[in-house]
Amino acid sequence: MVKLWSFNFFVRKQLEYFSETISWSFLGHIGQSKAVKLTILMPFVGYLIFFNSHIKDFLEISYINLNSNHNSIDQNGKMEIVTFNRLIFVYFGLLSLGIGSVLYSIFAPEEIKQNPLANNYVIFYNTIATPEITKFSLNRLLRLYSEAGTDEERSRLFRFKPLNFPRIVADRLHSFIEKVYDNTDFGEEGKNPGINEFLQRFRSGSGYILTDQIVMVMYRSLKVISYFSRLLINVAINYRNDVFFIEHLAMTYSKFFLRLTTFVFFVLGFLFLSIPTLETTFRILWDLLEH
Repeated sequence: MVKLWSFNFFVRKQLEYFSETISWSFLGHIGQSKAVKLTILMPFVGYLIFFNSHIKDFLEISYINLNSNHNSIDQNGKMEIVTFNRLIFVYFGLLSLGIGSVLYSIFAPEEIKQNPLANNYVIFYNTIATPEITKFSLNRLLRLYSEAGTDEERSRLFRFKPLNFPRIVADRLHSFIEKVYDNTDFGEEGKNPGINEFLQRFRSGSGYILTDQIVMVMYRSLKVISYFSRLLINVAINYRNDVFFIEHLAMTYSKFFLRLTTFVFFVLGFLFLSIPTLETTFRILWDLLEH
């Protein structure tokens, strides 16, 4: 049982590491490359390579045996045709890159494609920001958080964070909500029916602000607490730079398993493509050492 718990703990920590390392902004360096986008056509190119003998003949590589004793090219140097296995590696390498590019194009948030950097995103939205636009961004941020995991995972004190909303984003959101809560004027005690009960609900026994509970109240905006939500939201939209910045972080770290799958296809693509090059390099070095 202890070994199983340790294994699960190790796996979860590794997933959290990848969740904080592999972002849509990071994948965009590859996914938005024009060269990688062209690999989407690889299934059609592969058909031509494997079933067109003229193209296979065209893809010939000369392999020259170097004679170190005479410091010249061996007269018995042979022309070596690219093997079928090498073509397979090239084909699947480009195909994997193409699949990764398709996944990125479909699932990466459009806002991240247009503004991969958070600072540029904040600057752009500040030029068009209105209270309604800021409120829309705030609502999207709160929605991403509410859909990220279980109530336990969303807790500020829980050891693990949702993979779709990693610690690097959650910590900023909790700090932001705490600032909003501290700067919200709820009125004098007793003036608003039931407000004191709600305020007590959002503090722990030790006095800490339960920011995860506040987020859920702001997002759900239930009628019975609409007044409370409205006060918080009106304060939050005054900090629009914080809203836009954390929203960008939340989007670039969203959809973890799709991010991970896209990353795996990119890695496999480059790995497959490197094999023929490494093989040729090894054979040339081996031949030089033999002579």
